[in-house]
Parts: sequence; C-alpha cells; structure tokens
Amino acid sequence: MIHSPEMRRRANHLVHYLRDESELPQRILELAKLIAGREMDCEFIWNAHAAWGRREGLSDALV
Repeated sequence: MIHSPEMRRRANHLVHYLRDESELPQRILELAKLIAGREMDCEFIWNAHAAWGRREGLSDALV
C-alpha cells in the first residue's frame, strides 16, 4: 500500500470504522481477525490479536 496512497487512505477509513464506529461487539471483531489470520496463516495477526480476543472474553478453546 506504500505505492498506492489512495488505497491506504481508503483502508484507513475501513480500519477506523471497524475499530471506532462498528456496532459489532469487540469480541466478534477480534474473533473475525483471528479467523482471517488463521485462514491466511499469518502469525503476525494471530500474535497481535490472540491476547486481545481473550481480554474481550473469547475462551482459550476458541482462540
């Protein structure tokens, strides 16, 4: 995205909406991030969000 400022701008709007304006509970958003990270086999996403998911009430079995 570094070579596409317009794409980065639009992605920032989506991130802002999901983080600050979405009506979905935070635990559901964290679960979605974990599922996406697992599907993409992305350790960065997993490591960044597993603890947050637990803090938001996701069980260890689910995480």
